[in-house]
Amino acid sequence: MRHAVASVVTLRRHDPRRPVALFCPDEHRTLLERHGLDRLFQVIAPLPEAHRSIVGFKHHLHRFMPFDRCLFVDADMIWCRDPDPLWQQLAAFPFTATGLERADFFFGGPKGLGVVLDVLLDRRRRTLRRFGLTYLPRVQAGMLYAQDATLTRTVCELASEFLARRHETHFRSRLHEAAARNPASGASPWP
Repeated sequence: MRHAVASVVTLRRHDPRRPVALFCPDEHRTLLERHGLDRLFQVIAPLPEAHRSIVGFKHHLHRFMPFDRCLFVDADMIWCRDPDPLWQQLAAFPFTATGLERADFFFGGPKGLGVVLDVLLDRRRRTLRRFGLTYLPRVQAGMLYAQDATLTRTVCELASEFLARRHETHFRSRLHEAAARNPASGASPWP
């Protein structure tokens, strides 16, 4: 919550009018109200327990669209300039996400000789074929933009379907690594 407050304070240096929404647990809202920080947000809405993870939220964006045009940003986003040019650029898209042109085995996964094996066995091409894809971007979803609720729902549902089939890809999670390094972290490895 501290990060969200800091983000909105930096946004207000450049954009004093654009409305900001925050989805959070009730205890965060109470804390904001106690310190008079709730006035930073035009909308403060409950964030159900089921949606308090990265996947839980970002695979259900269509449920969290309080405005006609929504720019979802990570809570730790610091605004260094006027966002108007960004809003103008994004207006051309019904839905878009930040990312890199290619998603590969080495993004987010454990590093080591497994990467070489993935290249030699051409596992990326097999993943593309298996999912019927011709293009596989790496969505680094620190920023998502949506203005078409129906398309946003379709994207989220498709992302959920792909995630359910993650065992069919060449990607590997580092969650096992995190849990092994620090079992108290609460990181739960994918099955």
